[in-house]
This record gives sequence, C-alpha cells and structure tokens, in this order.
Amino acid sequence: AAAGAGAISDGTACASTTAAREGGEVSADAAGAWARTELSSRLEGIARELRRSVEHEFALAERALQAQHQAAQEAARLQAGATAGQQQAALDAANATQQQLARKLDMKQKQVKGSLSLLTRMRGRLAGRWALEASLRTWCAAAASGKDARMHALLADKLRSLRHVGGLFAAWRRDAQSARREALLAHERAVHETVRCKLFEQLEAERERAAQEADQLRRQLFEEVQQRQLLQENLKRVFMRGVCALNFEAMSL
Repeated sequence: AAAGAGAISDGTACASTTAAREGGEVSADAAGAWARTELSSRLEGIARELRRSVEHEFALAERALQAQHQAAQEAARLQAGATAGQQQAALDAANATQQQLARKLDMKQKQVKGSLSLLTRMRGRLAGRWALEASLRTWCAAAASGKDARMHALLADKLRSLRHVGGLFAAWRRDAQSARREALLAHERAVHETVRCKLFEQLEAERERAAQEADQLRRQLFEEVQQRQLLQENLKRVFMRGVCALNFEAMSL
C-alpha cells in the first residue's frame, strides 16, 4: 500500500509537470484529456503492480502457513508417537511387574503349603516324642524306686571307705609335712652356716687387705718424710752457700 501511494504521488507529479510544460502549445481541454489518459494508464500500471505484489505476498504467506501447519502436524505426530511409545513401555513394564508379582505369589503360596505340611509333620513327631518321653519317665521312676536302696548302701560303703582313706591320707600328710619341715629347717641351717662362714672369710680378707694398705701407706709416709727432710737440708745448704757468696762479695767490695 505504501509503495502504491508513492507510485501514485510520483505519477501525479510527472503528469502535472508535463501538463505545465505543454500548456502553451495545446489548449486546456486537450491538455487535461491527455493528462487524464496518462494518469489513468499510470494508475492502471500501478494497480497491476500492486495486484501482482499482493498476490505474491499472499502466495508467500500461504506457503509459510502451509509449512508451519505441516511442521506443527509433524511435531504433533512425533509427540503422539513418543507418547504412545512411553505408554506402551509403561504398559509393558506394568505387565512384567504383574507377571513377576504373580510368580512371587505362586512361590509364596507354595512355601506356605510346604510350611503347613512341615508343621503338620512336626506336630505328629512332637506328639510321638512326648508320648515316648512320658513312657521313659515312667520307666525311669519305676527303675529308680527299686535302685534307691542299693544306691544308698553303695553310697554308705563308699563314704566309709573314703573316710578311712581320708584318715590315712591325713596321717601321711602330717608325717610328710613334718619331715619336709625338718628338711627345710636343716637346709636353712646349712645355708645360714655357709653364709656365716663366707662372711667371716670376707671379713678376714678385708681385714688383711686393710692391714696391707695401712702398711703401704705408712711406708709411703715414711718415704715422704725422709724426702722432705732431704729437701730441707738441701735448701739449707743452698741458702748457706748463697749467704756465704754474698758475704764474700760484700767483703771484696
């Protein structure tokens, strides 16, 4: 529409310019008729151009709309296919879960049946065992009532024999303890005597060693006293020599 308006304005300007340029040569009516003819031809051309452009735009818009509609249909078809696939996968998973649960239910039912049968057999066995234990207890009570007297007699004999053996063992233990005590006392006396002898020997050895050390110290002291006296005499002699030498020098001076 804007392009058509621009073309109309351009045509109008050209027509007015042409009419003004040829106004002096022809009459006003001829100029107006020619201008109208020129204007109508230009308007028809502009209208044809506008119609072609509008038809082209409509065709492009129609193609774009068709392409969008096809793309939307394709996307909807793909989405529907994906949704159908997901629903089918969920249905398959539900069927698999149902089958697994059915298998587990069958296994549990079989286990329950086996447990019931085992419980029935165990009850029968326990009833038989209880009856056997009751009969065994009855027999044991009957046998024990007959054996009590014999057991009491045997226990009395064993008790007397144990007391006799205990008395003998107590006497032997007292004798053994006394003998062991005497042996220990003798051993301790011998050990004490040995220790006392060793102590006396060590004391004698220490005394002799101390006497030897004292003699040696006395000899060393005597030698040191002699050396000191010798040193004093030597010092006196040297001092006297020095004094004599000084006196001699003093007399010579």
